[in-house]
Amino acid sequence: MRPIELKQGTDRYIVVRHNTSDMASATEIEAVIDTSPQIVKTLASGISGVSATQLTIKVEDTDTLNKMPGEYSIELRVTDTIGDVISHDIKPDHVVIIDSKFSNTA
Repeated sequence: MRPIELKQGTDRYIVVRHNTSDMASATEIEAVIDTSPQIVKTLASGISGVSATQLTIKVEDTDTLNKMPGEYSIELRVTDTIGDVISHDIKPDHVVIIDSKFSNTA
């Protein structure tokens, strides 16, 4: 699956698919894009539309504004009712941040 393209300094909603059944009982869900510093989205800020098969991550314009262009992994971390944190595979599992100065994409 192709990575999601994020143009620096623009908002973007990313719909990711997951293969876990424990979303309904999760006490916390984090989506982490492995930039430096990391972009972290949570149920309280940036994650919505959680269902049995997918969720939506809102990446704000300020999240990518000063990030180095390149390809980065996305990780989904789910905290269960007893406090264990479990990483889950998601699709797509990478994003590409594109330099807004050189991009012709909208």
